[in-house]
Amino acid sequence: MKALSRLSSLLNLKVKLMMNANILFAPVFALVLTGALRVLYGNITKGEIPEFMMQLLLNIGLSFNIGMTGIFLISAMVAEEKENNTLRVLMTSSVTAREFFFASVIPPFAVMIVVNLLLIPISGIRVDGVNLLIYLIISSIAGFISCMIGMTIGIYGKSQVNASTLAMPVLLIITMIPTFASFSPVLDKISGYLFVGIVTEMVSQMILTGIASLSLKHYLVLLGEIILVGIVFRMAYYRNGFEKD
Repeated sequence: MKALSRLSSLLNLKVKLMMNANILFAPVFALVLTGALRVLYGNITKGEIPEFMMQLLLNIGLSFNIGMTGIFLISAMVAEEKENNTLRVLMTSSVTAREFFFASVIPPFAVMIVVNLLLIPISGIRVDGVNLLIYLIISSIAGFISCMIGMTIGIYGKSQVNASTLAMPVLLIITMIPTFASFSPVLDKISGYLFVGIVTEMVSQMILTGIASLSLKHYLVLLGEIILVGIVFRMAYYRNGFEKD
């Protein structure tokens, strides 16, 4: 019961921290960008947006939401706690590493899932034309990986500015490569080994062929990236002295 009480208190603290306008900008940006591009393309095509264009809009929104909400939002939250010495106080109290991790990840992760669902109608795609179960499973796995990366960057970052600087190259790689993969065979090949790229490939297949299927390679890549990022996060956590003796 004490653990649940601590987790509940931590979640309330994280939600309040997430309400910071600068931090909450990340998921809102994905929605606004997708909506703005839909209006722009609609004006160009005089209201008739081709299916492949709607698929591209959804992929752009997903890439930015998974990348920015998971990496930018969480790293900024953790870095702000470090800046205010809140994180050090938490780690020297009765809060465990597991409680801290889940409390930091759950609120942004929940926002990410909601935004991922909202992106479907905003991009112009019919909800009944999407296999929501597969869509939610794959995008959630990718989102979780993104959240772990954000936690790792936040722990290494000395301030919000420093965390943002560290996050930017990672963010550019995982958002830009999948977005432009269809225009370059080289980028397309690289995208197949990125968790966001696997999500966009799944969406492309689902919208253009009606079949939402991924190969064993894709699932192995997702599993491998979860393990790899988990190891890096654990190393960052211990090396920065947040584990209590």
